[in-house]
Amino acid sequence: MIDYTAVFIFLLLSLSLIISCSFYVYLIAFRADHKKIEEDIVFPGESEIKIEKERICRLVREIYNTPHEEVSIISYDGLKLYGRYYHYADGAPIDIQFHGYRSAAARDCCGTFRISRDMGHNILLVDQRAHGKSGGKVITFGIRERYDCQAWAEYAAKRFGEKQKIMLIGLSMGAATVVMASSLNLPEGVVGIIADSTYTSPRDILQKVGRDRKIPAAFTDYFALFGAFIFGRFNIDESTAVTEAGKCKKPLLLIHGENDFFVPGKMSREVYASCPCEKHLTMLSNGGHCAGYIFNTEKYIKAISDFSRKLFKE
Repeated sequence: MIDYTAVFIFLLLSLSLIISCSFYVYLIAFRADHKKIEEDIVFPGESEIKIEKERICRLVREIYNTPHEEVSIISYDGLKLYGRYYHYADGAPIDIQFHGYRSAAARDCCGTFRISRDMGHNILLVDQRAHGKSGGKVITFGIRERYDCQAWAEYAAKRFGEKQKIMLIGLSMGAATVVMASSLNLPEGVVGIIADSTYTSPRDILQKVGRDRKIPAAFTDYFALFGAFIFGRFNIDESTAVTEAGKCKKPLLLIHGENDFFVPGKMSREVYASCPCEKHLTMLSNGGHCAGYIFNTEKYIKAISDFSRKLFKE
C-alpha cells in the first residue's frame, strides 16, 4: 500500500532542495550585491600578479584622471545605466567600451582606452547593468546586456548625429555582449565590433568555470538554468555569441589569448567560424585573460588599430 504522506514529504523535500540549490547558484553566479566597486577590485591585488600590476594601475589612474562627462540612459526594462564620456575632438569616431563580469570599465578597458585615445577617438566607457553606478541586481552574461549595448549605440547616434561613426568594443563578458548585440538593429553609424576574449554562450562559460572549481555538473547544467529563470527571470539559453554572430550585420574582429586560463581561446574560434560577414581573428600567445595589451602590446595595438582605421576611413 502506498504511503501518500511519505511520498508527499519526499516530493516536498526534493522540491525544496531543487529550489534551494537553484537559489544558491543564482546568488553566486547572477546576483550582484551592487555595492560600489572597491579599489582592490579595480586595481590588481597581489594574487593577480600574473599580469603587470603597476602598469595596469598606471593605466587605470590615467582613466580616472582624464576629464570626462558622466552620462546616463534608461534601459529597455527601465534601469538607469551610467557611463563616462571622454571627448577628444568634435566629429571624431566614438569607441563604446564594455567591461567584463563583476569588474569595472576602468580596469578591463584600460588598454583599449589608451589605444582609442592614441588614435584620436572619443570614448564612452560603460558601467554594465548591475555594475558600478548602473542599476540592476542581476548579471545575465549578455542576455539582457546586448540590448543595453544597442541602447548605448542609439544614444551616441542621437546625441552626435546619424552619421557619427561608432565602434563597439568589449572584453570578456563585454565581448560576449557586443557579439550578442551584433545581430540587432544597430545604428547605421556602427561600423564594426571588436571582441576581446568572448565566450561562446552563458551556459558554456558557466560549465567551464564549474569544471575548473570541481562543482558538480548539476549545478551548472540544471540549477543555473532554474536559478536564472526562477529568481533572475531570464533564460540563459535565450541567446549565445555563436548564434548571434551567425546573424552578424557588422564587420567583426575577435581577439583571444591562445592559453587563456579563464575563457578558452577555442571559444573565439567557434564564434569566428559562425560569422558570415567580414571577420578577422587575432590569436595571441599570452596565457592571461584579456591580457593582450599587457603581454602582446604591439600585436594587440596593431590588430585593433588596423581594423578601426580601415572601417573609419570607409
